[in-house]
Amino acid sequence: MLDKELREACKEFGLCSKCHQPNIGKDWCKSCTRGNPEVDQFIQKQQTLKWIPYKNFINTKHLADGGFSTVYKAKLNGEKVVLKKLNGSQNTTKDFLQEVACHKLLFKKGTEFIVECCGISEYPDTKEYIMVMKYISGGNLRQYLQDNYNKPNFEEKINFLLWSIASGLNTIHQQKLIHKDFHSGNIIMLDNFSYITDLGLCKPANEASKENKIFGVMPYVAPEILLEKPYTQASDIYSFGIIAYEVLSGLPPYYDREHDIHLAVEVCKGLRPQFQIKIPQLLEDLIKRCWDVDPAQRPTAQEIKRTLQKWEEEISKKESTEFTQQLQEAEEHNKTLPDEIKYPDTTKKKNPGAVYTSRLLPTGEISRLLQKFQSSEQYKVSKEFDINNLNLDELNFQEQEQTSQEAKIIQPTYGTPGSSKGGNH
Repeated sequence: MLDKELREACKEFGLCSKCHQPNIGKDWCKSCTRGNPEVDQFIQKQQTLKWIPYKNFINTKHLADGGFSTVYKAKLNGEKVVLKKLNGSQNTTKDFLQEVACHKLLFKKGTEFIVECCGISEYPDTKEYIMVMKYISGGNLRQYLQDNYNKPNFEEKINFLLWSIASGLNTIHQQKLIHKDFHSGNIIMLDNFSYITDLGLCKPANEASKENKIFGVMPYVAPEILLEKPYTQASDIYSFGIIAYEVLSGLPPYYDREHDIHLAVEVCKGLRPQFQIKIPQLLEDLIKRCWDVDPAQRPTAQEIKRTLQKWEEEISKKESTEFTQQLQEAEEHNKTLPDEIKYPDTTKKKNPGAVYTSRLLPTGEISRLLQKFQSSEQYKVSKEFDINNLNLDELNFQEQEQTSQEAKIIQPTYGTPGSSKGGNH
């Protein structure tokens, strides 16, 4: 910049608080930026987003490793933050900025129950990108349920857990976005409220994916996605239904069986989790609508949020309604159940093949197996289909680590290994 331009910029925008050079925009100092034109332009456009030099972080401690990211805890200006290093992201600037943009879009609109992105940085040794996230100490929802299942009662699970999850998902959907990897490992707990994170696969609802690869935690993935149909917001709703089952039952979905192609085929045929406890019929009906094989029949996030809020008001006002009566009946019935059902301990019974971290799913194989059995556009499978006639052993469901590493989509993880660790989101 010319001396005259520098003087004018300094007069309008002041000096950088770190290097004391003239800012060339609001809170924008060229000397303190990444040096990558694409990143620099993005930061300047966002204005509220900061490039944070890695040397500014102190007391950095490793938290967890996921399939697509490494998570650290650190301090920045006296505040705890989470550093989410996206593995192999040196040459994936566009994918990295896509996730950051989703976070910033949600916060510009006045977000509810989404983990905040405070800035971006770079790991000095490898030049991999880092998202700097607000630190939330409660761990992820899956771990929370394992440790505290018998503490929150039905009312608290509805009023706090499910309502805040639905509110966060509604925030995402109101901005015409799709999460695309929605499960209990990607939800962080704080004071009984839930916060959604890991928007690495989040995309605009009208943006077609350029990748045919599908990543996810298989029990939470909608059947139409297993059959290689496009992601929609209704796919997130299916995932919400599975999460709601997990919150209410205390059981991770399909924890007692291997998460292989056999399970994927059965889900496409109509298999869904079964409640061992009694829950209000209206709530069970809502969850089953989320699981509907036809995405068009599933409720919206806004409808779910409003319905849960209505029930919460009926509970808090102690009104005698159809829902509160069903709630009371369910609580009375559950008191008579054996402790192993009321307070399940899945850690002792978990199948070694039950995997709750995001990985590449063999959707092509599943789709080819079931394609001729689909009916109309609802992806229903013919009753004549016999799973026993399939040579499923040839379709071994593996981690496919090499393929995952080659994939261009970066699935970040915040707080727990993969997305199933505690100490997260």
